[in-house]
Amino acid sequence: YPDFQRLVLLSDYFGLTLDELVRDIDIQDVREKNMSSEKIDSIYNDSNSFKSYIKIYVYIGMAILVFLAIMVAYGLIKG
Repeated sequence: YPDFQRLVLLSDYFGLTLDELVRDIDIQDVREKNMSSEKIDSIYNDSNSFKSYIKIYVYIGMAILVFLAIMVAYGLIKG
């Protein structure tokens, strides 16, 4: 059996009361209600913004590694 917290989260996610969630409901109606084009677009946009943040962090990490490599090379030349 699912725990109560998960049931509450599911009911919030689907916009249903707990009573509606646990009674005999048509799952397809729930899916159609919640997978509107707006929600799908929102999920797609969220994933794209996440990818943008990952790219930024990768570029910053690469810049730091290049800087450190230059510092090590400079230290080897001087030292």
